Amino acid sequence: MNEQPIGDGLRELAELAGPHQVDLHHIGDRIRRRRRTRRALASGVAVALVVAGGWLLPGLVSGGAGSSVVPAAPPSPVAPLPSGGAQGSLPLPTPQKLDPEAQQVAAIFRHVLASAVSGKLTVLAGVGLHDKGSATPLGSGLFEPGVSGLYDDGHGVSAVWADLSRWSKPDTTVFPYACKAQPGVPFGSKCQVVHLTGGGVVGIEQMPAEGNSSALWTATYAAPDGARVVIQEENAPGDKGYTPTRAEPPFDAAQLQRMVTSPLWNPQLDAIPRSGGQSNNVDTPFGPDGIGAIFYRLIPSGFAISGAKGAENPMMGNTMVLTDAQGKGSVYGWESIGGPTVQQGYPNATRLSDGSWLGSKQVPGQGGGGTEQYWVAVQRGNTEIVVVALNSVGLDGPRSRATPVLTIDQLTAIAESPTWGSGT
Repeated sequence: MNEQPIGDGLRELAELAGPHQVDLHHIGDRIRRRRRTRRALASGVAVALVVAGGWLLPGLVSGGAGSSVVPAAPPSPVAPLPSGGAQGSLPLPTPQKLDPEAQQVAAIFRHVLASAVSGKLTVLAGVGLHDKGSATPLGSGLFEPGVSGLYDDGHGVSAVWADLSRWSKPDTTVFPYACKAQPGVPFGSKCQVVHLTGGGVVGIEQMPAEGNSSALWTATYAAPDGARVVIQEENAPGDKGYTPTRAEPPFDAAQLQRMVTSPLWNPQLDAIPRSGGQSNNVDTPFGPDGIGAIFYRLIPSGFAISGAKGAENPMMGNTMVLTDAQGKGSVYGWESIGGPTVQQGYPNATRLSDGSWLGSKQVPGQGGGGTEQYWVAVQRGNTEIVVVALNSVGLDGPRSRATPVLTIDQLTAIAESPTWGSGT
């Protein structure tokens, strides 16, 4: 199949793989999973980190109007940028002005870092408890405070993030809490899971640098009551376009665990109302969050869902088999960033009222004998969501129903959903 989104994915694959023997399924999994916590925090109105190539968290929204129930913290002045100037070909991101609630989150993050490490934090952007960010994988963007910044301990400037949320029923048996090591993969991620007294779980995944991508380490704490804290760090001021400033991210596993479980987060976590928790089903076959979980939750009712997994062609993201009275058919969904535009891949593409682009097409399938594929793509800025439906099971399978399992209208509703959290 010669579709433009797959060509974009193959270019990404070649960049990530470098000279290594390519493990397609690992690479595809990395592309799908990388940056998902930062995407959950993203807003479409500021672009402090978009210049880093699109994979990074855009600048977090500030400007929420609600009054916080969290005890006020004194405003933190914007710190001067760390020394070092431009890293690679890009200047360091510019700090954004924070509203009072975002300042509280930033102040807590500073104290959390100070309790574990000795470097300095320059806050770039933040979201307060009542600030309205963009839709997250599991919610509306409300009650998910977070902060992003640059950490400098004198050994290399590094990007860092913190994100707080509450889940109605977190599943601590699946990623990101129970990450799995990948033995035999030379560039596979390392992980460890710590079960705490009282029922809490900490999962720490260390994803090494690959090609032009920086190393990414993520610590996720799931409390028994549904509270969740995520801290991420890199070994560069940003991802693509920035030269790594150090061999590894600055915080080791013990420091990350101490940070995510710090009681200093408790006032913010306790202030998230139980009714404001992420109430959607977290027990998807793809785990509690990420692109696969979003896709799973957007499937319309009326279908039995099976075979949920990474696609056999990893550039096609995730796949499921849907079954109704008319038979079975596979669906595929993925997100690509910075590739060819929808106008290039879809001749009938139209511009929507919000400035995004919508394209659709019907093409012959690869299974012969009347197989067919429906494609829909929505592009917002440099981010494209693509969903595909077949009238076969798998790309090469024989015809299993008269028409693809989802209509163009159903695919359009999925691709246009704000819960993908795409930047604008």
